[in-house]
Amino acid sequence: MLVRQNVVEMVQGQLNVQWTAYQMMEHLSAPYGDTAAVNFAVKREEFHNFTITENDDPTDVVAKIQKMYQDMEEICRTKDITTIQKLLQVQCNLTIIRNLDISPYSSLRDQLITGDIVNLSLETIRNQMVNLKMIQGANGSQSTAMMGVKQTKKSIYLRTTTPTTSTPTLCYKCWEQGHYITNCTNPNQAFPGFKNQMNDGNIGKARVLVCTKCWTSGHISKNCTKDPKPFPGMNKVQE
Repeated sequence: MLVRQNVVEMVQGQLNVQWTAYQMMEHLSAPYGDTAAVNFAVKREEFHNFTITENDDPTDVVAKIQKMYQDMEEICRTKDITTIQKLLQVQCNLTIIRNLDISPYSSLRDQLITGDIVNLSLETIRNQMVNLKMIQGANGSQSTAMMGVKQTKKSIYLRTTTPTTSTPTLCYKCWEQGHYITNCTNPNQAFPGFKNQMNDGNIGKARVLVCTKCWTSGHISKNCTKDPKPFPGMNKVQE
């Protein structure tokens, strides 16, 4: 429908409302050429409808968004839109962040939407996605191996709380588990620290960076050089 709305009334009658945007474009290309207005509408529709699944390769995901960026940039240049780079960079960031509400990227999504999305690069997001996907793969292999252990072999951890091996559902606003910052109705809370790091200097501070790889504060997983560790749990938030 976006394509039909961006061509003159005389041409609209030629476009079947059941056609996809690409079918309409194919029909228009022969007699009219690729007009900037029609191309712009199609690319906007591509951005809006773009989705990913947890099985998609992060590199391919970013490559597709970058291709849409390049196409839209050319269209905007033709229409004398001079602020295209920053505008489209933000739109690309929002497009990928909007789709990070799936495993294993949910915690990354919460961190990104509370930060600076204007100066954030797609390459930075891609690297963090790759890192989380690698951790998920390692955890999956470890879980499969543990299935072969006999039930009669008791572990010392059975007498304590077993650390979480996968990325937990953690809210970076109130620091509670079970929901994300996007649907948090609790008040903002200072960082309470992890249970195994009682002397963390960031305890009590607001807007603390958290690494979902080694589970320490002060950096994010992209810059982490430590080995992956299970989630240790959070200290109780002080009222």
